[in-house]
Amino acid sequence: MKRWWLATVACGGVMSLAVQAADVPELRKGIWQLKKLINKRPYETQQCMEPFVDLLRQHAEQQSSGCDHNVKRLAEDRWEITSRCRKVNEQGRHWESDAVTTFVVNSDTSYRMTVTGATHRAPHQESIEARWMSPCRN
Repeated sequence: MKRWWLATVACGGVMSLAVQAADVPELRKGIWQLKKLINKRPYETQQCMEPFVDLLRQHAEQQSSGCDHNVKRLAEDRWEITSRCRKVNEQGRHWESDAVTTFVVNSDTSYRMTVTGATHRAPHQESIEARWMSPCRN
């Protein structure tokens, strides 16, 4: 099923994060098993999601609070999202983060994602191996 993903938010004007239907990977909605390695620490979880669409939705929500994202399709099965956030917290302190997310689709039931970046120049690395398990329970 092809679709348009378009999120429009206001932030000193109108900004949008749009990805054409042909650019959205075909991944099943359902319960996904996520095997994560975050800054060399392993985690494992399961959650009901529509992976790439949920990732784009999260990035669109962040745009309204000072983040810019650029989505590029690099190949048939590979996407790259560059992110830059510059914010000021309630105490007036500046907060900054830069990241590159690479999303690789193996099939409609399998993908992997890597995130490399830094928050306040402190490096951050994350990798996820994901497998579709079943439809979501209602």
